[in-house]
Amino acid sequence: MQPPLIIKKARKLQAFQNKMGTQLGFDYWNNTKAWITASIYQDWLQQWDHDLGARKCKIVLFVETSKSVFGVKVSKHAKECMRELCNKHFSWALGSTH
Repeated sequence: MQPPLIIKKARKLQAFQNKMGTQLGFDYWNNTKAWITASIYQDWLQQWDHDLGARKCKIVLFVETSKSVFGVKVSKHAKECMRELCNKHFSWALGSTH
């Protein structure tokens, strides 16, 4: 299971008492605006993908378009799986007539 992702402005929060987020059971990132960035999102997504793959889980992840997902690199295999899934199960939503 993927640990919660927390993003704040501070590099180290006093409440953590000099412990890292991983020591406390969550992923902690920081940046000046406390926003999720493409690099944070990609790292989180790759960790989750690795975890799901190890458990042989298959999912569909619907993501709202936002600046944080622009530039995220998706593997060729993932693109092929998504295309196959969409053609097989969501052709009605894509306007296909078959």
